Amino acid sequence: MTEVTGLRTVEMMRLICDCHTHTDLSHGRNTASEMIRAAYDKGLGGIWITEHGPAHMSVRKHFYKSRRDAYLALRDDIEREKSLYPGMDIRFGTEANVTGLDGETDAAGLEDVFEFINVGYHMMALMKDLSSEMSLQARVIGYKKLGMKFLEEKFSRTLTEVMLRVLDNYDINMITHPTRYYPMDMGAIAAKCAERGTLLEINSAKKLLNAEQIRDIIKENDTVRFAVGSDAHRKEDVGEVSAAFSIIEECGLTPERLANIAF
Repeated sequence: MTEVTGLRTVEMMRLICDCHTHTDLSHGRNTASEMIRAAYDKGLGGIWITEHGPAHMSVRKHFYKSRRDAYLALRDDIEREKSLYPGMDIRFGTEANVTGLDGETDAAGLEDVFEFINVGYHMMALMKDLSSEMSLQARVIGYKKLGMKFLEEKFSRTLTEVMLRVLDNYDINMITHPTRYYPMDMGAIAAKCAERGTLLEINSAKKLLNAEQIRDIIKENDTVRFAVGSDAHRKEDVGEVSAAFSIIEECGLTPERLANIAF
């Protein structure tokens, strides 16, 4: 397989749709209405609200009602907004959390609520059992926070195996901020994503995947595709993906590899 060389510059790139944003249902600052209006004012063709799944600690404080009712209320808000912006691609999905070694996520039982499911590892997520908690969250604290680098190889192997199970268990639209605190074998993950039609996110807020990681992936994989997300938690940050554009320019991704970028 051959590496793709860069021909596009930052000035040539245009974000079509911001596919990773949050609202005040979790630790976002603004309502869905305000986030959608910001996307419209910035000339975007669309915005996808991708609220955290219920295992994320920033969401749990809102579940004075059932978790289903809380998401359905947000979905109703978004549906009302769609009628105000008929030309925009506005969707409601979730950024689900991995919650078990068996590849379970907190989107289980809520698949009918969302238009799509993204998934990512999060330190703020509560695992469904002690075994998963110790294998995933306890290890990331030791590896990332306490500097216990000797854990990396085994930890990476476990994380990779679990994410591969997630991709088999669910129809996943996109893996969000891959490798953040959670090292994985991205070659194996990319191969499975290509097989399943799952996108890998270039997260502009966290600058992941970075150019070196993407170059390594595209050396080995001719078909896996990427999408750019702002990971906006405030209306001011909707569509702000300049860091991701710089990563794309540096690693030389071409248009056919990018789901939501025009040149």
